[in-house]
Amino acid sequence: MVNDPVTNELIPTSVVLMFGLLLVSSLGVWVLIVSRLRRREPILAYMPRKPVSWSGWHLLAAFALFIGALAMSVEVLLHLFDLNETPKLDNIEGMQVFFCSEVAGFVLGALGFVLLLRPTRDELGLEPADGLVDISIGLGAFAAIAPFLYGLMWLLSTLDDTQHPIIEWVEQDGGRHLFLLAAASAVLVAPIVEEFLFRVVLQGWLEGKFRGALGPLSVDPPASPVSPGEEFPRPVNVPLSEPAENPYAAPDGQLTSTFGDFRQESAEAITSESSTEGIQERVSWPPIVVSSIVFSLVHYGQGLAPVALFFFALVIGYVYQRTHRVVPCILMHMALNGFSMGVLWFSLGL
Repeated sequence: MVNDPVTNELIPTSVVLMFGLLLVSSLGVWVLIVSRLRRREPILAYMPRKPVSWSGWHLLAAFALFIGALAMSVEVLLHLFDLNETPKLDNIEGMQVFFCSEVAGFVLGALGFVLLLRPTRDELGLEPADGLVDISIGLGAFAAIAPFLYGLMWLLSTLDDTQHPIIEWVEQDGGRHLFLLAAASAVLVAPIVEEFLFRVVLQGWLEGKFRGALGPLSVDPPASPVSPGEEFPRPVNVPLSEPAENPYAAPDGQLTSTFGDFRQESAEAITSESSTEGIQERVSWPPIVVSSIVFSLVHYGQGLAPVALFFFALVIGYVYQRTHRVVPCILMHMALNGFSMGVLWFSLGL
């Protein structure tokens, strides 16, 4: 066993092996990342998408809908469990109510959001893709950031040792049942709920506000140069055929048609080139940063953990902005919470 340099407590061998495996995985992922950067290739290929259909009012309504559905679920469950008041979450009964209301609140909230706005699968980040690709992106992104994240959390713990409430409840209770319920909430339910709200709904809306995140949606054909004496450029669609009495004129406007076909092909070529090599390869950080700030503020009350969660959210936001698929983000979030709960399991000797 190894001693914790901060608390001087013994670290179980299983925990040491977990972090060792994580470091090896992270090293392998970073080798791939560096090789892509050296070849001047993007870390993740960009998948363009049109702006989502919901507005800022829809955004506020979505969060209000989820909060209302959660509160309603709690009241219904209190009646079903025949409880007079909401139990605390540091016991089995309270955790059962919280877990069931969390699931029911998300189902009702998501169902209401979909029925009201009728978003497409593309807008919801559910565009069909190769499952193995989504798994590799999600777990690879987690492996890349996790060592730095846990290192930052360890440094922050030297300044403030406040832990996540779930960790404190499990440590006080010491039972497996409470741990399993807490793990199910943290690993299975919370990532789905939070990634839907903060990446799909919030960041999706922000990308529409900061259009640079989506790249050019269309490319307009270039106007012809300004001729001497002209005040404005001559539009390209002005007929260029000569008068009919000119013996050298192209018959039936053939020149205009040919030039129009050439103009259309040029615009398509410009659009194709820009979508693969140009503007769309840029990363627009404002939507990612804003959604990450909101995500970290929601976790207020966990000591300095929101600081580390902000950087974690930056990586998740980057993955979503590049792929526009929510499954890799959910898997990345599940991997972080699952790894943390695994460390807690072995540390408590459950």
